Amino acid sequence: MARPQHKRMQHRLYHHLLERGPMTTRQLLEWYNHERPQLSPTHAKGAQHGSTMQGVSGVLRSSILFDATFETLEGAKIWSARPLSDVVERAILSKRKIKKFPHFLQLAIKEKLQEESE
Repeated sequence: MARPQHKRMQHRLYHHLLERGPMTTRQLLEWYNHERPQLSPTHAKGAQHGSTMQGVSGVLRSSILFDATFETLEGAKIWSARPLSDVVERAILSKRKIKKFPHFLQLAIKEKLQEESE
C-alpha cells in the first residue's frame, strides 16, 4: 500500500533528481533531511521528522519513477529520474490503482488516458 509519506517523498526526490541529475542514496538522504526547502515557515523538515537510509532506498527501489543507473566502487547506487513519458507508460501498463501514485503522476496519467480516448 502506498503511504502518503512515501508518495510525498517520491514527489520531492523525483523533482530534485530532475533538477540536479543522478545522485547517490546518501546524497539524496542528506538533501531530504537537511537542505530541501520547507513547505512553510511553521513546518519542520522531513515529513516531519526526517527519514533514514533504509526509508529512502526503499522508496527509490520500489518506485517506477527512479532508475538505478550504476554502482560506485563503494557499492552505492547512483539513482536518476526516469522521463515522465516513460513513467506514465509504465504506470498505465502496470494496471495499478491510480491513487497509488504521487499526485503529479496521477494528473499525467489522467491526461494521457484522456488523449487516448479522444
